[in-house]
Amino acid sequence: MTIEQLEIIHWLNGAFYADKKLQSLKAQRDRLRTLSQHITVCYDGNDKGKSDGRSNNTENALMKFAEINEQIDNEINNLMQMYSKIDAAINCIDDDIAQVIFRRRYLAFQTIEKIAEEMHYSTRNIKYIHKKNLEKIAPFCMALRPKK
Repeated sequence: MTIEQLEIIHWLNGAFYADKKLQSLKAQRDRLRTLSQHITVCYDGNDKGKSDGRSNNTENALMKFAEINEQIDNEINNLMQMYSKIDAAINCIDDDIAQVIFRRRYLAFQTIEKIAEEMHYSTRNIKYIHKKNLEKIAPFCMALRPKK
């Protein structure tokens, strides 16, 4: 494979990595939610609303939770943008079978072997169709990639 083809594959795999990052943030949020449920509010010595200089663990946990939720929302937006760009690139392929292969590979994150098994093709044939259409999709992908 050429360097250009490897760069295109890397760009097409962007949705996979964005999805993994999103799953990681969701797991972090779930852990934080579990931990924050064990924090209790302490009102001792703070009956006039004045701070005594100690940090408020409940407030800190809620702030961190809100921050993680905002990151998750941003990652969802990034993932949706990446999906739509990849889908637009796949739509420029004029072969329906190749479109199915590219969608399964880059939007459903299936392996070449799994795609071959489910489509009743050999892995060699799937790789051939993929490589042939990777050349066709290259100009479109290069236009959609962010500039370095």
